[in-house]
Amino acid sequence: MLLFSIVVYFTIIINALLCIPIEQDSMPSIDESIASTSETKQKLTLDEFFDYTTFLHMSFSPNGQYLLYATKRPSPVTEYHAYGLWLYNIQTMETTQITKYLEPNVNPQWSPSSNFITYVSYDKYVSHTANNLPGAFGSRANSPDQFKHGFSVYSIELRIIIFIPVAYSIPTIVTWSQNASTIYVLQNIELNRANLKGELKQSDKESKLYSVRLSGTNGGITYTINILQTIPLHVRELLFVPSEDKFIFISKELTNKNVETNEIYSLDLKDNSIINRLTNDEDDDRMLQLSSDGKTVFFTVNIDQNDDNDAVIQELYALHVKNGTIRRVGKKSELHIIDYTAKVDGGVYVLGQWRTQIQVYSVQSIDGEWVRHDGIPGSYTSVASSSNPNCALAFVYSSSQRPMEIYCAQDVKNLVSARQITNENKLFTERHLPETIVYNWTSKNDASPVLLNRKVIAEIKLLKKLESENKFILDKVSGQSIDTNRPPPRFNNTPITVRSSEHYRHTIEGRLLLQSEPYCRASFLLQIGLTAEYPFKYPDIQFLDPIYHPNISQTGVCCGCDCGFRFADSNYRPTLSLHTILSTIIQMIDSPFVGKNGSHNEECYLEYRNDYPTFYRKALDSTLLYGRPRD
Repeated sequence: MLLFSIVVYFTIIINALLCIPIEQDSMPSIDESIASTSETKQKLTLDEFFDYTTFLHMSFSPNGQYLLYATKRPSPVTEYHAYGLWLYNIQTMETTQITKYLEPNVNPQWSPSSNFITYVSYDKYVSHTANNLPGAFGSRANSPDQFKHGFSVYSIELRIIIFIPVAYSIPTIVTWSQNASTIYVLQNIELNRANLKGELKQSDKESKLYSVRLSGTNGGITYTINILQTIPLHVRELLFVPSEDKFIFISKELTNKNVETNEIYSLDLKDNSIINRLTNDEDDDRMLQLSSDGKTVFFTVNIDQNDDNDAVIQELYALHVKNGTIRRVGKKSELHIIDYTAKVDGGVYVLGQWRTQIQVYSVQSIDGEWVRHDGIPGSYTSVASSSNPNCALAFVYSSSQRPMEIYCAQDVKNLVSARQITNENKLFTERHLPETIVYNWTSKNDASPVLLNRKVIAEIKLLKKLESENKFILDKVSGQSIDTNRPPPRFNNTPITVRSSEHYRHTIEGRLLLQSEPYCRASFLLQIGLTAEYPFKYPDIQFLDPIYHPNISQTGVCCGCDCGFRFADSNYRPTLSLHTILSTIIQMIDSPFVGKNGSHNEECYLEYRNDYPTFYRKALDSTLLYGRPRD
């Protein structure tokens, strides 16, 4: 047990200098920001391009008076990034920088009273003051580095930072109990495999859980550290549930297929010798968060959309802490959950992606319908909610016209009037930036615009050129029709092969117009999938209509686009256009390559070489059955 006193006045002067409020000028709402333009702007330089701030963490104080957020930006003095922690007062609109040395892998945490914040940092001042403190567990520090690890407690009222060293490694998680007097700290410890003797098969780490009890005296603040439990698992997330006096945590696991995944466990403080496993689904569970009533733990799960594991969306689930039941939140949908926050009045807000669009959605009950709250089109990356009517919802927003900043909305029904509260990327509003063109193609299911960058726009123009050559008909971009709301026409009602497009940034669908017999009697729908890395990563091209051909497999994979046109990753170049790729596929189908190594359909290959009449009859039947009109 460790018991010693930290003298508060020793830190007041230095910390007061570190935590100086920054007054902010009045900033516009989100729609006013987008509408405002400058007639003459300088071009953005390369150095300015890299001086861009992003936001890593955002949370309201329990009383709704403050918003805590973390920033990441390139360091002006090192080759690494600088991570800052900031406190925004919603009433006074003042911003205070708490530290410039935040450890980004450990989320800051509010105390239940909203008076304190815990975080982990690499502050040089903290390292120096720690050297003057007694050693851990009653021993004196033997070296200057022995106490560089620990966590900090920031007092909002006094604006001081108190550093608390814990053992000899960086805390992985710091969280509060149901009161402001106890803090729980978890550390992941590397293990020596040679000494395990097979006791731990799933992990090469264990986790130590400590309790830190704070108390105030006339001379300052004292604290006591006790170890609660050694957990034989690698804990990634930890959440304390006061209503049940339990910890819910996520641990890294290895499946029988040697695939890394996350599973959920519970640890009861009343009997911390028992660790219960709550999930065994081999899914990637993450992002634990407690409901407003404290009875439910929300978490996200990555769900494979098909057996090929090439399309994954993130769904939201709810764990009832008392009985252990787990249910999906909201009606079944294809929403990909980017971030979420528990609502004060129950339910959740989420940032959901539908196709290429990201918007705010809400659901009031576990089985409720998702409700969409339209805002300005763009990118939303983080969201938090509070009971403060002046800022009921905060979110991180950016678009092709506005750099990333945090906005406060008084009402979720009026997101377009949200007020900008940060100005970290002001420089980008003063520079001329390349613009993204918005194509307003509409469909029955989604009337939102599709945002395309200039590379994709150039590719679409080239594909339209293929149309003038009577080789291709462009039908859809990112699920939205070009000319009509109707799907591409068919000769009959035979169902086509459906392929998920959730993991692509953009998808292009169109019909190939082949010239050779028997394929010239119809057209064939294919899908071009463009990932976020395109054009530096080759496009994925697959037929959505069956086509009987030696170089095309039964699954729709074409050797000219999924094998040969992946060029063994050697012949592909980012400058290669989709126009060229499709032209080559058309040429390959019209003049098949029938070498043994080029075949993707063994039966079709043998017929083409040895019994062409049989091949032609099957190809013609398939074309008439599955093909589409050529207009």
